[in-house]
Amino acid sequence: MTIDLKCYSFLMRAATRRIVSTYDSALCHLGINVEQYSLLVLIQRSGRVSLTELARLAHLQRSTVSRNVRVLEGKKVVSTGRGGSDSREILVALTEAGILVVAEAAPIWQRCQSEVESQVGSSEMEILKRILKKI
Repeated sequence: MTIDLKCYSFLMRAATRRIVSTYDSALCHLGINVEQYSLLVLIQRSGRVSLTELARLAHLQRSTVSRNVRVLEGKKVVSTGRGGSDSREILVALTEAGILVVAEAAPIWQRCQSEVESQVGSSEMEILKRILKKI
């Protein structure tokens, strides 16, 4: 049995791989990928945030976020610690290096956004965004 090119999952995953590749190639010289950049931006917007809340904001499982945060901690762009109302919860914050990486990556991310939009077309991209928000 072969995958039918009408399969939504197949088409979505193929498109995702191509788009992610655009961002990852552009960000690689900073030592991060687009998934890591997204987490860094969420952390920046949230300030000091728990892993649980970060997972909720990122629409990811907590274990996935935890693994990614460990990688980012190894890159010295985030720090972790205990605190808040539940001392069992791990809190994540950007380091000074993380703040600099986010600042340097932002215009690169914006160029990637523009590149993807120019490939698809701005009106089609608006339609796609509306569709994706429904899923």
